[in-house]
Amino acid sequence: MALLRGYLCLQQLVAGLSIVLLLLSLFLLPLGLALNGLMPWLPFWCPAALPLAALAVAAGWIACSCAGVAPCRWLPWTHSKVTVWIDRACLDSSAGASVLTTEQLDHIILKSESVIALVSGEYFRRLWCVYELASVCRQHNRRLFDHLTMLSVEWPSMLSPLKGSTLSAEEQGWLSDFRCRDAECYRPIDRASILDAIRQKWGSEAAFDQFVRERLPAVLEEGKRRYRHQLAREAGRTFELAFGE
Repeated sequence: MALLRGYLCLQQLVAGLSIVLLLLSLFLLPLGLALNGLMPWLPFWCPAALPLAALAVAAGWIACSCAGVAPCRWLPWTHSKVTVWIDRACLDSSAGASVLTTEQLDHIILKSESVIALVSGEYFRRLWCVYELASVCRQHNRRLFDHLTMLSVEWPSMLSPLKGSTLSAEEQGWLSDFRCRDAECYRPIDRASILDAIRQKWGSEAAFDQFVRERLPAVLEEGKRRYRHQLAREAGRTFELAFGE
C-alpha cells in the first residue's frame, strides 16, 4: 500500500509542493530586498523564508502521514481523486470462495482506465496473476504502456537515490523461465479454467509461455524506468504549468 500511495499520490504531491514553494521563495526575494531598503531592521530574506517554512511543514505532514501518526482525515491520499479497485483486497481466493471468471476479468480490464500490478518473484509463480497481466497486454497491445504499469514491492522507496532503471538478473529470471504448467493456483478448478482460456485465446500453452517471456519483461522494465524518473517528471510538469507552457 505504501508503494501504491507513493506512486499515485505522494510523488506528485512532493514534486508539486517543492517546485511551487521554491519558485515562490525566489519571487519573494526582490520584495525582501525592497522592504529591507525601507525598513533596515527587517532581514531581506524574511519574505522568501515563508514559502520555505511552509515546505518544511508540508514535509513534516507527509512524514507523519507515512509514519501513521497523522489523523486519517488529514492524510494526503485521503483527498486524492484517483479511484482504485484492489484485486488483492476485494477478492477472497481461499478454498471454496467465489472468484472471478476469465470472462469477468476481461470485462474489468476493458472498463479500467489503467492497471497497476505490484509484483514480486512470488507474483509470477501464480498462474492467475500472470494470466491477468497477459490479458491486459493482449487487450491493449497498441498502447500497452498507457494501460499497464508494473511496480515491484522489492524496489527502494520513492525518494531513494539507489533506484535503478534496468532489470536485474533476478528480475529477468522471474519471467524468462516461465511455464504456465509450473505456475500455481489456489484451486484445481481455477487451473483448469485458466488453461482452457489460454488455449482458446493464444492457441496453445506454448504460445502463451512465449508471449509472457517476450512481452512482460519489457513492461516490467518500463515500469521500473517510470518509477525511477517519476519524481523528476512530475517536477518538470509542475515547472511547465507554473510558466504557462
